[in-house]
Amino acid sequence: TLAVRDSAADGPMLRRWAILADADVQASGLSDLLAVKLSSQPAMELVERDQLELATRELILGEVFNAHSTGKRLQLGRVVNADALLFLKIVKRGDDSFLQWTIAECSLGARLSSEASPCDEASPEQSVVRIVDSVEKTRSRFATGVQQLIAVSPILSKDLLHQHDHLQHGLAAILSDSLLDFPGVAVVELEEARSIARELELAEASSKTQTKRLFVSGEFRTSVFADTSSEANDAGPSLKASDREARLQVQFTLTDGRGANRKLEPLSGSLTEVTHELRTEVAEQILEQVRDVQRPALTAGRQKSLLMNRAALFSRIGAL
Repeated sequence: TLAVRDSAADGPMLRRWAILADADVQASGLSDLLAVKLSSQPAMELVERDQLELATRELILGEVFNAHSTGKRLQLGRVVNADALLFLKIVKRGDDSFLQWTIAECSLGARLSSEASPCDEASPEQSVVRIVDSVEKTRSRFATGVQQLIAVSPILSKDLLHQHDHLQHGLAAILSDSLLDFPGVAVVELEEARSIARELELAEASSKTQTKRLFVSGEFRTSVFADTSSEANDAGPSLKASDREARLQVQFTLTDGRGANRKLEPLSGSLTEVTHELRTEVAEQILEQVRDVQRPALTAGRQKSLLMNRAALFSRIGAL
């Protein structure tokens, strides 16, 4: 059955961690360095290696962290009595190699974060520092567990032509990124949200869990409009000329765990203007649907990070 914990009674929700690494990561010694570092973190304990090896002997670790593998993550968490799973693997893309790490919690089986860094840009010690920082940020964000589970699907294009189809995933990525600023909010793929819902139904735990679920879908149309704003110009070559000249009309629909729908007020404007609305008004309205929440105050460093992330998202959109 799904574990429904009382954080006030049991202490930090993400206390006991299982570190899972593929053969390449193990051979590099990085997982051993990471285990030593994490074992010294306050209010944190690690699953013993022998126990992990026994529990994962017949598992293909990569499959445990797919969107649809919620049940496998729940099962593994129960077997090793873990609150969270940390999976490390080497991903090869052409001639480049990346170290990717994914964090999942074991009460719902939700993946909470996934990050990667080029293998040739950091020593094992530097990679350990990055991963530990990611773990501590995740523990802080989910100090009381997953309170809201939000699935953001690609924003469907209703254009007759396919010139702006790449914005379907780009707009969803911008919205998902902005929702990650809120504590207790897990943003997952639609397939993963459905998998979690199935597990809740099978365990008859839907009424017991305090996690609120919300599905975000949407559609957009474009028309020609010359965006000459300073922000669009600053995006430079990373923003396609066709996107700079597009005016968008975007409609979002929110569906709660009971299947009730609510349409948000339509957005209209340039890509720059719509991006700003996604990061502010739309994100706030979505969170209002599941709880009374205020975005935490942003430090100067966090503001800089958000600006850099926004530039990177423009670059990703332009590259598609």
